[in-house]
Amino acid sequence: MDLFNIDSGEEIPLLLLHGFPFDHTIWNKMIRHMEKGIRIIAPDLRGHGCSKISSNKYLISDIAVDIVELLDRLQINKVMVAGHSFGGYVALDLYRNFPDRLAGLALISSHVYPDSVEKKKSRFESIDKINKLGAAGALANMPNLLTLDPKVKHLCSKLIAKMDSLGAAGAQFAMAHRESSEELWKSMTIRQLVIAGSDDQLIPIETSRKISDLSRNSSFIVIENAGHMPMLEAPNLVAEALEKFILN
Repeated sequence: MDLFNIDSGEEIPLLLLHGFPFDHTIWNKMIRHMEKGIRIIAPDLRGHGCSKISSNKYLISDIAVDIVELLDRLQINKVMVAGHSFGGYVALDLYRNFPDRLAGLALISSHVYPDSVEKKKSRFESIDKINKLGAAGALANMPNLLTLDPKVKHLCSKLIAKMDSLGAAGAQFAMAHRESSEELWKSMTIRQLVIAGSDDQLIPIETSRKISDLSRNSSFIVIENAGHMPMLEAPNLVAEALEKFILN
């Protein structure tokens, strides 16, 4: 699939994979704080932003293939990858199926566990709701769970209002069917980083710390007073964390 993407800067390539139900623009504030020497590639994932789809049933592994096709098109052999939430699941699957393409992997407000039975059920209920109300209607309350910052809530609401309903349903389907990445994370031989907001309502800080502790290759950074959207809530701190991860 031909993904829309931005490609700016030069030297060390950093692939930024946004979360659901957003697009590449969630990285804009953070990118402004990035130092020279880093090439930013930020796509709209399948069904998000300008990367439209014709089916609402696809898997995380299909999105990983999309990313590899993008890297091939850009003639990039190996990248550092940072994935936010849903984008973190894609990043993990990239390593699972294409380990030679990753030089390092950072999870931002994401985790390595599969959905519980209850969570899977809620995702399928969400798909039904999306089909009835559209993405904007079905996901209207989501910003309240993502952040306590009014300005960031407003921005999230604007992005959700633009989300394609077919893409939203497809992403929920893909997340419901993903497999565990816990053992994969433990076995990685590349550099790893976990970035977590101290006030994340969706992924408790203790869970993020536990994930980092699973691997001796992983570092752990807490963004204080941030929720599930640290690249919007504290873009300078996330940029600094990624720079150290990439350049040091």
